[in-house]
Amino acid sequence: MMKLAQCAAQSGIASDGGEGCAPASRLLSSYLLNIHRGREVVREMLDRDRHCFLELGAKSRAAELETALRLFVTRYPQAG
Repeated sequence: MMKLAQCAAQSGIASDGGEGCAPASRLLSSYLLNIHRGREVVREMLDRDRHCFLELGAKSRAAELETALRLFVTRYPQAG
């Protein structure tokens, strides 16, 4: 499993350009389309969706959302 710092670097937060956490990075990008609504709103969306997928038993999707949420909080610590 990739460490958060490595994932953040590869997601463009600390630009490096790898493929290790591409699903979470792409997922985060789609949520960031809502950043105009506020950072807290985006964080809540990520967290709510993660909980929904856990309830549905979609553990891999919930894990991707967890990683995306961690990347988001790394990029926007004040939202967190």
